[in-house]
Amino acid sequence: MKQYSFANLELFCAIVEAGSFQATADRLALSTPSVSRKLAHLESCLGVRLLNRSTRKLSLTEAGQQFLIDAQHILNAADEAENKLQSNATELQGVLKIAAPLSFGIEVLSKHLPEFIKQHPKLEIKIQLEDHITDLYAEGIDVALRIGELENSNLIAQKICDYRKIACASPEYVTQQGSIHNETDLKHHKLLHYDLISLKDEWKTESNLNLDVVFSCNNGEMLLAMAKQGLGITLLPEFICAKALETGELVSLNLYPQPEHLTLHALRPSRKFTPLKVKALIEFLKEKLTN
Repeated sequence: MKQYSFANLELFCAIVEAGSFQATADRLALSTPSVSRKLAHLESCLGVRLLNRSTRKLSLTEAGQQFLIDAQHILNAADEAENKLQSNATELQGVLKIAAPLSFGIEVLSKHLPEFIKQHPKLEIKIQLEDHITDLYAEGIDVALRIGELENSNLIAQKICDYRKIACASPEYVTQQGSIHNETDLKHHKLLHYDLISLKDEWKTESNLNLDVVFSCNNGEMLLAMAKQGLGITLLPEFICAKALETGELVSLNLYPQPEHLTLHALRPSRKFTPLKVKALIEFLKEKLTN
């Protein structure tokens, strides 16, 4: 019987999760022909066709459906075996790669990660701070921290905590332009918009309400700076604007209804067992951020 590797099993499961050779190639930083060749090699080793290919989509054969279950069991068992080895070790070891939003990393993680690192000195922490959705598979991320609504995906999400979202502006702006009380008041004001979400979703307004956006950005720190300069009203997570509210550089506006809370989730690849290093980080953040 021809040999195939553990990596072949991971590739097969990744193809099924991604739904296409192209999406798998993008996730794993491979070429599409390489993904196709590796799957063909696995099928040759097994002597069966695992996937039906068409110009529109991939679908599992009957043999493929059974092999997927078995492959997932093998991968999960490997994860569990690694967890047992780690649990018997005196200290967590290896690399823990984290992805997080830029502002959250600077304002929150930078305060707490030093303690976590001191608790686990043999664990190497690598962190990517970016204001876009990270592909955990393609970039080898162990855990991603995301704030706000989650897209449907094969990732496993665990809630860590909630943050208030606060409408705020500089005292000078409020003195000149007046305050706001409800969504209809917004049309008389200049808005500073976080453009990774739609204006309607950000302010929860009716789609036909005309809003005057004077500045858009994909980063909360930049919106904070613009609000301090009196350019308009912005809507920020409390961990970004708390200091400015304390110092009086910004004032909060009693918008009704109140903006919805933002939830911080930890996302990890869809495996049954969570590596101990990931579990340790999630539990640490829950303890620090919910007290």
